Amino acid sequence: MTEIYLGLDVGKTTHHATALTTTGKKNWDKPLPNRNPKSENSLKNYQPKEPFYW
Repeated sequence: MTEIYLGLDVGKTTHHATALTTTGKKNWDKPLPNRNPKSENSLKNYQPKEPFYW
């Protein structure tokens, strides 16, 4: 199992999400719309390079 750390930067117009492995390798780095349903769909579409658990 790979541990993933997810960082969220919440802003007025957009949000930004970054996922890192325990070694600091950037696994995902994308802006997200600040509307909740769109942000949730963006995260649901996240396809990791290695297996992980939420």
